Amino acid sequence: MSKKRVVIIGGAGNGAVLAQIIMDMQRAGNEIELEGFLNDSHSQGELLFHWPVLGKPKQWRELDEDILFVFALLSVGKMRQRADLLKSLAIPPSRMATLIHPSAMIGFDSQIGTGSVICSNVSIQPQVTIGQNVLVRAGANIGHDVQVSDYVDIGPNVCLCGYSCVLEGVHVAANSVVRDGLTLGAFSVIGAGSALLKDAAEGTTWLGNPARRVS
Repeated sequence: MSKKRVVIIGGAGNGAVLAQIIMDMQRAGNEIELEGFLNDSHSQGELLFHWPVLGKPKQWRELDEDILFVFALLSVGKMRQRADLLKSLAIPPSRMATLIHPSAMIGFDSQIGTGSVICSNVSIQPQVTIGQNVLVRAGANIGHDVQVSDYVDIGPNVCLCGYSCVLEGVHVAANSVVRDGLTLGAFSVIGAGSALLKDAAEGTTWLGNPARRVS
């Protein structure tokens, strides 16, 4: 089996997390290798951590056709702009890498979309659907039958209870809990440590325990 060659689009912060996942996947026996980064803030040829910057994100077409890509671009509070940016690069799903940390538990009949990243010690229960270019951070628990759309960011130690529906571009911050059966509208934000007990409308922000809408 040929080795997967992956390039991370982004840089410091999330880029380091993704690089670590690739290293841990290697140690677990996966045929995968990090080739480098595409980054707007560093010059081509410069080292980022231990890997070279290969150009800017818009130059992805110039790389070898067997290269796969994964996004490390995230700016909290700008999820809609982020989604628009990632879509504008027009990287086909067939060129996106899916990263799943070896310590993650993936339940039966669950599906992980292309370009998504499942970090360490994540628990995904049975019959979950994760869309494309989703980031599920360390220690999160995704309950059974949860539906997560594209470009979603699930923070560390978040708990999405069963039958939740998370629409495009939602950001659920660290240590939040979402009650079972709720719908989180596109590009809504659930603040850190919140306990959401009702549906969140599109583009709204919720904070607190119990969470209340603040914008």
